[in-house]
Amino acid sequence: MQLFKYYLEYNKTYPYFIDHMNWGTALSKEITKNITFEKGRFFTLLVETADLEKMYDFRHGGILPQNKPLKSHPTFVQCKYVPLPRIIETEVCNYVFDFLSEQSERIVIFEDFELRPYDKNLEKEGLQLSIHNDEVYYIASSGVRKESVDSAVFSTQSAWHSVMVMANKISNLPKNLTQKDFQNICENVSQIATTAYDGEGFVFWEK
Repeated sequence: MQLFKYYLEYNKTYPYFIDHMNWGTALSKEITKNITFEKGRFFTLLVETADLEKMYDFRHGGILPQNKPLKSHPTFVQCKYVPLPRIIETEVCNYVFDFLSEQSERIVIFEDFELRPYDKNLEKEGLQLSIHNDEVYYIASSGVRKESVDSAVFSTQSAWHSVMVMANKISNLPKNLTQKDFQNICENVSQIATTAYDGEGFVFWEK
């Protein structure tokens, strides 16, 4: 299903975006300190049938086309409909893969906000696992297989928090990340994506 790019007004988008980033990992917080977001643009990727009247309602779902209504609930009014499954994430996997495939020395860093270094079975095929203190990151590099990108996008998404950072001119990062590495990422950031619309989509910032 084709996605369409909609540029977002800065003043309507920045408060949500910065709040989301500030709830993130050390990398997210380093980004908020070192990047001047006014020098870039915010946008979102949506299907043609998305409800554009809800485009700035970043904290709630219902922007995607809906499956048949469920039985109405007197309290949870907003839970009457179920969005079509993972439309946006599937296409964003293609978007991220295309970014990595367009040229060498590109990486995408995925925050996994829910995992910790002591958790079991952290390794993912085709992805580098990196750690910073008690934080877990997955890194996809140019030349990665599409299946590994899919795994990273789907496994690190949650309705309430996720961040993907796309950077140029970086071919690899160490397994133990430092603040210097984060500063290097900030200097070479191309795009940043945060989850939005209660997990139904993303807000992007591009330099």
